Amino acid sequence: MTTLVLSVVALWIVVGAAAGLVMARRGHNVRAWVVLGGVFGPFVVPYVLASLRREAEAAPVVVTAGEAGTGPVDVLVGIDGSPESRAAVVAVEELLGDRLGRFTLVTVVDFETASYDDLGPPPYPADAEAARARAEQILADAAAQATRRPETLVLAGAPALVLARHAVEGGYDLVVVGHRGRGLSRAILGSVARELARDGKVPVLIAGR
Repeated sequence: MTTLVLSVVALWIVVGAAAGLVMARRGHNVRAWVVLGGVFGPFVVPYVLASLRREAEAAPVVVTAGEAGTGPVDVLVGIDGSPESRAAVVAVEELLGDRLGRFTLVTVVDFETASYDDLGPPPYPADAEAARARAEQILADAAAQATRRPETLVLAGAPALVLARHAVEGGYDLVVVGHRGRGLSRAILGSVARELARDGKVPVLIAGR
């Protein structure tokens, strides 16, 4: 009996950890999913499936509309709240000047935080409102560094992947991130950035190196 109980407990723990890892890699809230997996064990699967279905519904949230530029170069800047990412905003304007067209700043949150109208099925962070407010403040602080009002967006998902996908789908000419930033910059400096640069889909500029 003791062996059976230990086996069940181990299964519960493994399922919880696996759910947290899988969902985190897809851009979900890792702590919430580990807790949910630990509590519900194998019964967490319906929650996983429901959340995966919601991923396709996570549209970009426009926080502020930007001023349309006349230049030919459309730029997407990844913002993570670090001084380096804010400096990247300044670097873009200094580098391109009048050649700057669309100028968009993006920060990325997890799927559970992303929805402004419906947090959907659990799990979701108890401080979702505060997390969304922090995301907006990060964008506002970065936008304040620009001489022209940029568009600001909140995207949901795994930072590097969603930023790269939005750049391609949005037809941007350049992705910019700050050197040695926080989570977003560190993520985009990895394999996704190298893949974009190698394939020539969207060039990647590391500002401040």
